[in-house]
Amino acid sequence: MGKTIVLKFSGDLKNNGFEVIVEVVNSGDQESRSEGYLPACPILEDKYQEWQLALQALATIQNPPNTSDRNSTIFEKLQKIKEYREKAKNHYKDAEKSLVQMINSWLRSESFLPIREILDRHISYSEKGRIIIRTSNLQLKRLPWESWEWLSSGNRQVTISYSSINFVSPPHVIQKPMRIVAVIGQDSNVNVKKDLDLLRDRLPQNAILESLIDWSRQELLEYLKKNACDLFYFAGHSKTSGDRAKIWINKTEYLEIDDLKNTLKQMRLNGLKLAIFNSCDGLGLADNLDEENLSVPNLIVMREAIHDKVAHTFLQELVSGFITEKLPLHQAVEKARESLEGLEDQFPGSSLQPILISGATQDQTYESWLQKPKPVSQAQVFKLLINSLIVTSLIAVLRTIGWLQGWEWQAYDMMMGLRKSEAIESRVLVVDVTQKDTDPLGGEYPLKDRTLLKALEQLDKYKPKAVGIDIYRYPPLSKKPEEFLEYQKEYEKLVKYWRDREYIVPICVHSQKEDDDDQNVSSKSPAIKQDIVGFVDVPVDTDGVIRRSLIAVEPPVNSPCQASYSLSAYLALTYLQTKGYKISFPTTNTLEISHPQTQKVVRWEALQPYSSFYSSVKTTSGYQMLLNYRQTDSVTEISQRVNLTQLLEGKVPAEMIRDRIILIGVTDPNLAKDEFETPYHQEIRGLWLHAHMVSQLVSSVEDGRSLLKFLAWELQILVVWLLSVAAIGVNWRFSYLTSLKITGVILVVVYTISLGVFITQSLIIPIIPATLALVIPLLAGLISAATSLERDYSQADAL
Repeated sequence: MGKTIVLKFSGDLKNNGFEVIVEVVNSGDQESRSEGYLPACPILEDKYQEWQLALQALATIQNPPNTSDRNSTIFEKLQKIKEYREKAKNHYKDAEKSLVQMINSWLRSESFLPIREILDRHISYSEKGRIIIRTSNLQLKRLPWESWEWLSSGNRQVTISYSSINFVSPPHVIQKPMRIVAVIGQDSNVNVKKDLDLLRDRLPQNAILESLIDWSRQELLEYLKKNACDLFYFAGHSKTSGDRAKIWINKTEYLEIDDLKNTLKQMRLNGLKLAIFNSCDGLGLADNLDEENLSVPNLIVMREAIHDKVAHTFLQELVSGFITEKLPLHQAVEKARESLEGLEDQFPGSSLQPILISGATQDQTYESWLQKPKPVSQAQVFKLLINSLIVTSLIAVLRTIGWLQGWEWQAYDMMMGLRKSEAIESRVLVVDVTQKDTDPLGGEYPLKDRTLLKALEQLDKYKPKAVGIDIYRYPPLSKKPEEFLEYQKEYEKLVKYWRDREYIVPICVHSQKEDDDDQNVSSKSPAIKQDIVGFVDVPVDTDGVIRRSLIAVEPPVNSPCQASYSLSAYLALTYLQTKGYKISFPTTNTLEISHPQTQKVVRWEALQPYSSFYSSVKTTSGYQMLLNYRQTDSVTEISQRVNLTQLLEGKVPAEMIRDRIILIGVTDPNLAKDEFETPYHQEIRGLWLHAHMVSQLVSSVEDGRSLLKFLAWELQILVVWLLSVAAIGVNWRFSYLTSLKITGVILVVVYTISLGVFITQSLIIPIIPATLALVIPLLAGLISAATSLERDYSQADAL
């Protein structure tokens, strides 16, 4: 690669002249930067205007004046046209010669000699090189710098390209396959269809060419925003009126820069690398882009009006040079421009029309755009590891302090609702107490001990495995001695009955809220002395939802309720022990149940702090498990149910009671408040909640129904870290839009796998931390892309 030298011009041609700064981009020389000056040259502006007018006159060569005389023969008219053509050509050649002489004379100014010396030192007479003219002065860009005598002195092969002040760097990697969007606008008097044929013939076979012909303004802008492309090509009419450029996209509509602002910004983010406007007067368009900070990485336009044949020849040679011959873009443009010299006799000035506007100082080649990412260096690997560890640590901290808990709960609830339906629990029978049951008893509530005793006697006839009484007992409110004596008598009978039957489990509660309406409830049980009692405390999440069950806990010292096991755990363990299962505690956080014949072991493992979205020690205190609700159409359809009246009247079939777990409790909100929220966004009464808890424990042992569990803490960290590594790597290797698509695909895969594993294995993968591991690098990539654009603008100003 030859030397690349940037010449930055600031000033004007007519009054103040130009301050010039030269910088040799790829030089190790300490004196690679110097300053100079070009004086004002008003006459050069006049010479340019003469040249421009002469060039425009050639456009009317087919309709010259004074050829409409009706008395003239056809031969005479053709002769006049020929004479006019020759006259116009000669006038143009004289104007071009005069302009070129004036340019070279101006560039030989004494104040510009330091710049010439730098150029001579770094690009010798036999070397290749590239000069980048960087300026915001449109008049300076319009000058045909290609005619500068220094470029071709000796055997030099130096190309000229132009750069806006606000240039941007191109994306690193082209899309696979390459995507080209060709907009074919108004085609009156031009054969724009041939542009498409040339592109189809010379583009790579796997390239995708999208041709948008005569599209409306709204359709076109919407398409360009949503669909990424590597190369944008426009063929049709364009013109600069005053200081605003216009391109006609169909016969009635045109676009200005104001219309393209948001679209071009999105196209750049989507990976646009090269835009070609093969239409007339394109420098005005380039200048408008520069003014609005909308410069594209590489832009090719035409200085003035061009003929159809010139446009097609240039396109053909440009694509051949850049893609087929694999020349750097600036050399491909120069080769295509030189190919137009053969058309100078027919279309004078055509070789001076193409302009490359590119701020990139490195060679832009088709191969470099297609090139696979270079091998990753050790420094890059180290940086990737450090960044991924930072992302992983950040997510771990956010999870530990509970900032992700709400999102994780929502994701968990959603997955719970997507599980397949299950049959009802056949080992449990619920006896519910409603107002319809208490009204015939004279509105008896709370239930009197004699009523409870009668219900238990009815159950005892058919030998249930375990009975849970989920009913709070109340002390007598009356102070009459005879009523208290009656209460005491019934109480003692009930106590005796319970003590003689260990399968009956009453309840107590460790704590009560101050605003509980049932403050007269007794926390004691008549059976508490023999320690057969289960607590009914349930862990409620801060959003009011029950997602956990409490199996065992160290009872508070000052609490009247000293039960260590929950009602559901007592009932389940009592049921399993009567069937011969052996229960052991290998660790304080693990309970094992062994099958009496097969010795197959089922483990109940307690939730551990910091291993899930329950991060604090306080939240996971006691022996807790995730509550694996039985998946039915309604949370109340967990098992068979009968009411208290049916039981008291002996109308419950024996087979519904024998060898089952019986739960008796109030399900009528008119009698007692006992509602909880579930992950299914359905309310559930406490009795049904305990039925779900019992079913979870028993079915895990006898049916092999999986208990809900979290992925091991170490594996959770590993998953998050690996996803962060993948996300950071993707963002480093691909454009933002491509990274967005790849990240989206990874997210879909992660969600699909997580849901599949949850449904089939009841294993919870950390979806929200995994999502953040992918999204945080993506957002960082977006910020980096925006910062890069801003940095490019700042660097351009500095140069």
